Amino acid sequence: MVETLTFILISIPTMILLGLRHALDVDHITAIDNLVRLHNSTRKSQLIGAGFSLGHMISVLAEMILIIYFIGSITRVDQLSFWGGVIGAIALGVIGAINIYSMKKWGKTGSAILASKILARIGVMKPFSSALIAGMVFGLGFDTATQISAITLSAVASATLGVQVALVLAGFFAAGMVPLDTLDS
Repeated sequence: MVETLTFILISIPTMILLGLRHALDVDHITAIDNLVRLHNSTRKSQLIGAGFSLGHMISVLAEMILIIYFIGSITRVDQLSFWGGVIGAIALGVIGAINIYSMKKWGKTGSAILASKILARIGVMKPFSSALIAGMVFGLGFDTATQISAITLSAVASATLGVQVALVLAGFFAAGMVPLDTLDS
């Protein structure tokens, strides 16, 4: 019981600090600033950081659940890092291929066509929802050490203390990340 309590008391502040650190990653700051600039309105862009962070956390939480589910087959952190990089590279490669194809065919990138023709009509290009989607896409790859550390810590918690503890730790990661991302917008 003492070891469990010690693990939890050390893990909670660690996850909050990892979330704070992750919010300061260059990709977060750049994406949020670009989304604020895209929407070009201070009043409407107040929650862009929160939307981005929420979307990012949804993806990270889904990844954590998948990793916890498949924890028996992934035994080393370097495997997690490798496959995370592969997933991120595939996602970027697909986006690049779509953009090259659409530039050749229509003279616009795939994202510009998607934004102007489809997403704008269904209301997805509003500040919060576009930030939510961008955050989810950014969360698909295990691209940073803080994200890998948080996922690894949650996997260890699920293996030793149960899935509920791992999900609570993910919540503390979000508690560190969301405020800084919100302040960035």
